[in-house]
Amino acid sequence: MSSTRRNEYLSDAEFRAWHGSLLFTNSTTRALDEALSKAHGISVKAFDVLITLFNATDGRLRMAELAEEI
Repeated sequence: MSSTRRNEYLSDAEFRAWHGSLLFTNSTTRALDEALSKAHGISVKAFDVLITLFNATDGRLRMAELAEEI
């Protein structure tokens, strides 16, 4: 993206901050995914489903409710 186009929406400092935040989030998620897979054989996405169900009342949610939560 060109600097001119970027400046229509974000300052250079804002752009760098958002870019850094996304890089950090993505690398952290990948590291967690690898660690969960290695230790327990599940992905972060699978863990998200399990923890959401665990925290639900009676450990149950309708599929539509689960989809909204994750």
